[in-house]
Amino acid sequence: MKGLVRALALALIVSTLPATRSPSAETTGGGLWRDGQLAGRPVEARLEPTGQVLRGKTVACARCHGSEAEGGGEGGVRAPALVRRGARSPGLDEATLARALTFGIGLDGRRLHPAMPRYALESAAVDALLAELDRLARRSIEGVAPRRLRFATVWPAGPVRESLHALVERWRHLILVEGGIFHREVELLVLPNETTAALATLGRQPALALLLDDAPADLLAALRGRELPELFPLRPAYGREPGSVRRLGAPLAVEARLLLEALIDDLDGRGTIDIVAEPELVATLEPLLERHPALVRTSGPGVDALLLLRPPAGARARRIYAPVDLLARVGPALPAAAERIVVTDPRALPPGSPEPSPRARRLLGDPATAGPLLRHAGAALLVLETALRRLGRDVTRARLLAALDELGTVTTGLVPPWSARPGPEAGAAVIRIDRRTGERSIDPWRRPGEAPNAGRRLEDENRRSER
Repeated sequence: MKGLVRALALALIVSTLPATRSPSAETTGGGLWRDGQLAGRPVEARLEPTGQVLRGKTVACARCHGSEAEGGGEGGVRAPALVRRGARSPGLDEATLARALTFGIGLDGRRLHPAMPRYALESAAVDALLAELDRLARRSIEGVAPRRLRFATVWPAGPVRESLHALVERWRHLILVEGGIFHREVELLVLPNETTAALATLGRQPALALLLDDAPADLLAALRGRELPELFPLRPAYGREPGSVRRLGAPLAVEARLLLEALIDDLDGRGTIDIVAEPELVATLEPLLERHPALVRTSGPGVDALLLLRPPAGARARRIYAPVDLLARVGPALPAAAERIVVTDPRALPPGSPEPSPRARRLLGDPATAGPLLRHAGAALLVLETALRRLGRDVTRARLLAALDELGTVTTGLVPPWSARPGPEAGAAVIRIDRRTGERSIDPWRRPGEAPNAGRRLEDENRRSER
């Protein structure tokens, strides 16, 4: 009976909390809920009618009602869930919670189980516990459960989907055999590619974040209405993105600068060019363009080079410069007249990069034989796992984004060093492809403004005579 009494204890005597909710109310409530402690000291709860006093973690709310307030109990007596479908249980407010804790009266007006202790709480204590319940309720609609963290993604059908799914399953298995991430397994929910069906699925099975998604534009717009963080998407970035996006590799602005530098070098700083990009991205390139007045910006067919930074609208040129992910999207629509294609690959490793970690090898086997997409996905999963392990049990969308931002620079050996806020260290490799001969050459990874490394370049012997 003593164990049952302790398990059923819900709250505690608090005399030092402020009279109104402070910014730390949720933190205070979390300590009371999980550990039965306030300011590092155990708190007390008293039983009726014997007056027996229970202290500390034995009276923590989570011991009976569950770490996520999902309900629990022991000895055949069930303690109810206190959050449901993203909210506190109906009718649970400061007055009803205080009545239950002080007098043992439930929401329905009936007396609670006789093992329920009685408490002398100030209103601020009840307020702190309610704040914690609200936080736990938010987690329940963010894909966080006592034994599971759920992520969602969108992948097209075909071999790419199959290879990505196999990689994620290997990652999930590695985590599972190690006991989970703080006793939680990781789940990946693959959403339908149709908007209505995807939103309905997500409504039934909430997710913590989008992970490695390749969602089409219309579906992505709808998913952003659900305020899901977007972690390491596979799709290109076409313009300004929400602050909840965390990409792997160089930002689009860095790739744009590298491509423009390659274009200027190939054209010896003169000729006609067209830039297809969002206005704010073009603005970041203006200082470099101003240093080359012999480059004339125009549009229409017949320009010497096209800098392609978003999907084109019938653009034509003999030379096309684009990020590799974007070019993969529009490749079938490239004009036959395009003789030279130059792309940036932000996944290429800088010279002197460390070898892949043992964890990366367990995930990918021999990373040298893995394609760029799988190296991207493998690195993303390792970065995500690092952030989740730093979070512990307290996982929310906001805390996950903050944990990623606080990782600093992460090196996996699969892709260039990663940071949530890439700075001057971001770069990419530049690859030139001759569509007539199939010949290609690579300028190894570099940063904008740096001289190209000693990569072999294609030489266009007829460049001057053609102009």
